Amino acid sequence: MELATEISNEQGVINRLTAELKQTRLPARTINWQHNNIGATKGITQRVLVVRKQRKKINSRVDTLRRKIMSLRKAILGVE
Repeated sequence: MELATEISNEQGVINRLTAELKQTRLPARTINWQHNNIGATKGITQRVLVVRKQRKKINSRVDTLRRKIMSLRKAILGVE
């Protein structure tokens, strides 16, 4: 059952990454936020770009792990 343990390990990593994804937050862009941050958009824009890059990285890692799990399941079932 080596493949089954590997699948469960990868599933645990996916769960951890999705939890991490929920922790990455973009600054709110409400009317009040825009009014309060008229002169401070330079740093805010950089933060938005950093968070988007983090989310993209996490999502690509999750997609890679899901593909790996699918290939492991196919190996267990013997489907080609």
